[in-house]
This record gives sequence, structure tokens and C-alpha cells, in this order.
Amino acid sequence: MMIFPQRMRRLTAVVLHEDADALTRKLLNAGVMDFIDVREAQVDLKGRISSVSSPSTEEELHDVRRRIEMFLQNSHLSLPEVQSLDAEQLQQVNVEQAGKELDKLAAEIQQIRDKQQSAQQEINRLIELHRQITLFEEITELIPDDSYVEVKAGSIGLSRLKSLTGGLSGLPVYLHSGEADSEGACPILLIHMKRDSQRISQVLDRMQWHTIDIPEEFRGMRNTVLSELDAQREDAQQRQQQLGAAAEELVQNKSEWLADTWKNLRMNELYNTMQDHYGKTADTLIFSGWIPSHKSEQISAAVKEVTGGRCFLSWSDPEHDASIEKQDVPVHLEHAKALSPFQWLVENYSIPRYGTIDPTALVFVTYLVMFGLMFGDAGHGAVLILAGWIIHLVLKRQHADPGSSSARLGELILWCGVSAVVAGVLFGSYFGYGWFPALWFDYHGIVSGHGESASLVTSIYDILGITIKFGIGILGAGIVMNCINRYRSGDWFHMVFDNGGILGGWFYAGGVYVGFQFVGSGYKDLPSAGILLLTIGLPALLFAAKAPLEFIIEHRSGDHRDPFTASVIMDFLMEWIVELLELFTSYLSNTLSFMRIAGLGIAHVSLMIAFFQIADGIPSAAGSAAVLILGNAVVIILEGLSAGIQALRLHYYEFFSKYFCGSGKVYSPISLRSET
Repeated sequence: MMIFPQRMRRLTAVVLHEDADALTRKLLNAGVMDFIDVREAQVDLKGRISSVSSPSTEEELHDVRRRIEMFLQNSHLSLPEVQSLDAEQLQQVNVEQAGKELDKLAAEIQQIRDKQQSAQQEINRLIELHRQITLFEEITELIPDDSYVEVKAGSIGLSRLKSLTGGLSGLPVYLHSGEADSEGACPILLIHMKRDSQRISQVLDRMQWHTIDIPEEFRGMRNTVLSELDAQREDAQQRQQQLGAAAEELVQNKSEWLADTWKNLRMNELYNTMQDHYGKTADTLIFSGWIPSHKSEQISAAVKEVTGGRCFLSWSDPEHDASIEKQDVPVHLEHAKALSPFQWLVENYSIPRYGTIDPTALVFVTYLVMFGLMFGDAGHGAVLILAGWIIHLVLKRQHADPGSSSARLGELILWCGVSAVVAGVLFGSYFGYGWFPALWFDYHGIVSGHGESASLVTSIYDILGITIKFGIGILGAGIVMNCINRYRSGDWFHMVFDNGGILGGWFYAGGVYVGFQFVGSGYKDLPSAGILLLTIGLPALLFAAKAPLEFIIEHRSGDHRDPFTASVIMDFLMEWIVELLELFTSYLSNTLSFMRIAGLGIAHVSLMIAFFQIADGIPSAAGSAAVLILGNAVVIILEGLSAGIQALRLHYYEFFSKYFCGSGKVYSPISLRSET
């Protein structure tokens, strides 16, 4: 865990053309350089360096690679592991030839898909024919005119029976033949959908069909017809499955070529992306990029090894080079995997600017404490742990990116469950029941009005006091972190005069002290005038110097404003008053906002008490159990969602707003290990 983003260094290198290919492969395998477009970065060289051309564009390579991914995914085959990529094995790819091979494969698969579609249409019609026949008690009776089914009886020559069967293949029909008479005429029962009448009539005309009355031997066959239609449908479904397996087999037979081509395309894609950032002269290549400081020696040695020392390397440190703007330096947040969901919460707010505090480790603690205080039940927490674990298993089975939002959300739910279990043990709450004594205080007992008098926490006001003190600690930490950020950036003025600076912290600390003294006296006495002057009055008076000092600083920097006049002095006075009012109201509202932690915790307990009372009023044991199960489910979903959102809100609006320096640029090295 780190409290600051990793230190970065900028490398600018000049190498010979003959070393460019080997060096690019080396850097690609290393995967640690966040490249800068050297043609834009090197102002002195503008117009004197040109781009490096590639045989295939990144878009062409990307499109072909995506097509391969679709073939593999549709055949339930995994993509090649990025860990298996090695830039030393990279070969120039013929995009046009690869595209033709994929077109050929797609055409073969499409032929199979067309047959599958025909089989599905046959299945749908057989299902419809089956459904229509079930509407009648006896299919050989007179069929109503509004029926979708048509029943025909006729005779054809026995020698034409096989041709008739072949002519009707592919159509959803039921055909049953009887015994041929002495003249070789074979009676036929034919059932089909009316919408196919025209096509069937054409086949019957070719077979010299003669319509007859329905013979007695065909009566009473309803169940037989339905069974045979079921058999035809199962046969069509089996054919469809076989066609699907044949399509997958086509892809599987080419899986090795597809995987090798995918890997080569991916490497060429990144190779071209890397070279897009190069600039070239007649004999040399120039490139520049950011590298984590602890990797700089490794990269320097690698470049010298590949080029045999025929290179020029220049390193720049943002901490010592005043020409480098901090917002231009990429930010690399690196934490243990367990902190991944909390880093995600921080990044969703903003990326901290380079050199400022990364609050991920602190958020890990504060977010879980807030959630536990609002959702303190060990049973409910166990359900959240199970839900988070299920999400993890499902995403793992789907080979989802472990860094995706869904994966991080699942991990966050699991961590929140752990927090709720710990808080539930401290509060003695297990699905609302007190199965074991509370280790801290009985939350349910206090809310219901029968808390233990021996505990240090005996009333709802004590719970509110805990959350307010917790909020004061969070806001105080924010002020300290803001001062650290200002100090590291050399912004001395705002370190002192910012609302979250030294004077703002002094004013807030004084207000907290006075407030606790007033409450401790039973809301009767304030501290002495000397203490009030020292804790609140003095920082308030010092704030009066903020506007004049800003005026002087701007004047010295070349902003020629009006000299000190009565109106300017009046502006200073009004600005000071407004500043103090804003300071007072913002810190008061920020502090009281943490009472929502107690509010959500009380609501959580109150809902469980309400469901227990409803269950007690139901005489049926089964009904009572159903109410308790439903009640727990409602509380877990609604209160869990509310607690998660409110904990996030308190961080974003009350905590981060005190110190967070955003607008950072994400560190995005070109690497073979990237999943996209």
C-alpha cells in the first residue's frame, strides 16, 4: 500500500534505424512505458522529424482480430492468454490474406447456419401443427373452416409413395399410408398447416393424387399422430444440434491457426501503436515516455543492451524539473489486489494528480467502518459475502476481466459483508436476533428502549455522538491531507489560507472544542473569553489577511489592478465576512452530515423490529416465518444499497472535497499483458 502514486521518470531516447525493430520488441515485452508523441513533445524538433509508417493500420489489425474473437467466442473457445504473448515471436502479418481465410470460414459457417434456420422453421411448424391437433378430440372429423389445420385423404399409386414422401420432406406434415388395394392404389392420410396448402397441392398434383373420403381405418389415430409429430420434432431438433456441432467443429479445426493469428495480430497492433509515437530523421528514431521510477534502471540497461550502446538517453524527474507540469505526468496507483474495489471507488471520483495523496488505503478503512455502522448485522453480512462470492464465481466462469466494474463490484460487496459481520458481532445482531451477547453495545436493545445500563452506549444520542466524532476525525484527516498536498506542491499561500488549510483546520478544531465544552456543561456554559479568542477568534481574524495578500501577490505577478482604495478595502471586508460564514456553515453541515450513519443504522434496526412485530401478530407459524424471511430480504436489499450509497456520498462530498486534487492522467503503458 502506498499513500502517494508511484514516482515516475520521463525517458527521451535517440537510437539508430537499424536498432528500432529489436528495441520496439524489447519495450513491448517490458510493457512499462507510457509513450508521449515525440513530435508534439519536442518543440525544438517540430517540422524536422516525421512519422514512422507501418504496412498495416491499427484499425485494419484491430478489425481482423475482433473477427477472430467472435469466431472463438461463438464456438465457446477461450481467447489466447495474454501471458503467452512474446514480442520476439512477432511476425509481419498479411491482413488481406487473413481476411480472406476468415471470409472462407464465415461462408462455410453461414451455409450451416442456413440449414439450421430451415430446421428451426420446421421445428416451429411441427410445434404449431401439434398444438392445433390437440384442440380436436378426433382429427378425422370435420375440421372447422377457421382452423389452421387441413386434413386430406386420397390415394396414389404405390410406386409413387416414395416420391411423395421425398417431395414433402422439409415441410411440417403428417403422412400415413394404408394397405394398397388390388389395383395398387394406396390410401393416404395427410395433415398439414393451411398456409402450406399451395406448395403441398403442387406436389400432390405431380403424384396424381385422387381425393377420397376418409377411410374407416384412419379413424381414432389422434394419439398416434401426436406421437409421430413429436418424433419428427425431436428428429429435427437433433439435426439442428448436429449442424451446430458441425459449425463449432469447423472453428475448432482451425482453432490453432485462429489463436496464432490472433496473437500475431495483437502483437502487431501494439507494435504499430508504439511506433506511431516515434519520430524519425534521416538516420535516427526518437521516442519519449513515462516509466515508473523503480523500472528506469532496468529499461535503461535494456535499451543499451539492444543498441550496443549506440543510443542517447535523457531522463527527467518531475520532482526536479520545473518545466514539467504535474497534470501531464501519468499517475500509477499500485495496491494489493484486496484494495482493488476501493481503488475503483477513488478512480470513479477522479484520478489524483501526480504527487498528491492517493487515499485508497484510507478509504479501505473508512468505507468499511461507515458501512458496518449503518449495516451491523452478522447474518445479513454473511448473505452479502455469499452474494459477492457468487458474482466472483460467475464472472470467473465467463472469463471476465478481473479489473472490470462487475468484478470490482462483486469484491466490494464481499468486503461490505465482512464489515457487516464484524459490526454485527460487536452489536450482537444475527438476522435481527441476539443469539450471542454484544461485544460493544446492543444496538437493537437501545433502539427498542431496553439497552443495558452498564454499557458506555445506552441511548440513541450516544450513537449519534459516535458518528459525529467519527465524522470529525474524517474531516480532520481531510484537512491534514490537504495541507500535505499543498506543501508538496509548494502552494504555501493556500496551505495556510485555504478553507481546508492551516487556518481552516485551526478554526474547525476550535469550533469542535468549544462545542464539546458547551455540550459537556449541559448546554449552559461556554469556555472563557481567552479560550474563545485563541480557538476561534484568532484564526477568524487571521483570515482577514487572505484577500489583501492575494491582492499583493497578483499585483506583483503583473496583474495591475486598482491601488488600495476605500472601495477595495470594503471589498476585502465583505470577502472576509463571506469567507467566515462559508467556513462556519460548510464545516457545520459537513460534520452533521455524518449523523446519517447513525440514521441508517437506526433505520436498519427499526425495520427488523417492525418485521418481528408483524410476524408475532400472525398466528400461523408458516406465515410468520414467511414474513421474517421476506423482511430480512427487504432489509438486506434496501438497507444494503442505502448504506453503500451513503458511505460513498460521505467520502465524495464531505471527505474528498477537503483535499482531493483530481484531474490526474492515468498511467497507460503499451503492454502485451493488456486485456484489450
